Amino acid sequence: MKRLTVVISLALLSACVSTESQMPAESAEAPAVNRQRMIDTGYCRQEAEAAAPMPRAVALGAPAGYSVSGSYNQPGYLPSTFRANVEPQGTMMDAFQRGQMYADANEDRYQAQRARNEIYAGCMAARGW
Repeated sequence: MKRLTVVISLALLSACVSTESQMPAESAEAPAVNRQRMIDTGYCRQEAEAAAPMPRAVALGAPAGYSVSGSYNQPGYLPSTFRANVEPQGTMMDAFQRGQMYADANEDRYQAQRARNEIYAGCMAARGW
């Protein structure tokens, strides 16, 4: 009786074993199908990029500074020279505007990428993929 139970249990367990390793790999598709998929993928990517161009990234540099140097000579003192670097200090409004410009640029790039993905998916679906 115990042997029968063990045999039935093993039979049931072997039925649950995955047959995934026995399935053919996706790369075993017909070469013509793979070739057509590559052609359609290239075509649809090109269409998506043409229909929704990616905006340029915003490159905001820091405010430009400058150097000042000179010399002075006052009676009773030794002659001397000086050198200083002057950097303009931004205001809170400058920082806000810079942050807003970055946020707007990021949103534009996000929307362009989203549109590209939708156009690409629609193109591939129209071609049967």
